[in-house]
Amino acid sequence: MPRDASLALVPQTDPELPLGALVRPYRRRWRLVLTICVAAWGLALAVALIPARRYTASVVLAAVPNARQASLSGGITAILGQAQLGGVQSTPYFIAKLLLLRSVIMQVASERVADARGGTVIERVLESPAAKIRPTQVEPGMRDILAAEVDKQTGLISLRASHTDSAVVRQVANHLVEAASNTFVRVSRAQATSQRVAQAERVDSAEFRRRAEVGIARVTPNVVR
Repeated sequence: MPRDASLALVPQTDPELPLGALVRPYRRRWRLVLTICVAAWGLALAVALIPARRYTASVVLAAVPNARQASLSGGITAILGQAQLGGVQSTPYFIAKLLLLRSVIMQVASERVADARGGTVIERVLESPAAKIRPTQVEPGMRDILAAEVDKQTGLISLRASHTDSAVVRQVANHLVEAASNTFVRVSRAQATSQRVAQAERVDSAEFRRRAEVGIARVTPNVVR
């Protein structure tokens, strides 16, 4: 049976490509390949080891238990110095807890940053638009950049806010103190009002008992032996 001559002229391809043919282009350009590998490795190492620049804003507070001294110092210490009027003791640990109170943190997180970039504090902290931020992310995100510590020897409270955005840390540190002061004012006034109401009720009750005793004494007949 005659075979087709055209099929005989077509060279048969080797199904297995030799390894030397694959390595040959890299051997010719080994310097370029080595340079690219070293540059990529160095860039990855720099990204992993070199942290982003972080800014820290710190505020140092002191608890003033004496109301007269507190009126001279001003700030949150002056407000907290009036604690005895509302029944709350302005201890350093109480102030530290007040600064990191959830309502205080959430109030500061919702404020807008006063610079050209705009946006709220939590948007700048999480570096995400408001539409993508869930409510459960707000408080943990704020607590990650905040720290409040009490020096046991001096009783001073150190509040620190750290983030890569310098405008955010400045605003958070300042407004957190203001929000804590306003919260304490509301709490102390509420407690003072409650104490006044309770004291008035006790006075009215004592006066009622006194009048009742006088009335009973008047109607009691004298017994003559």
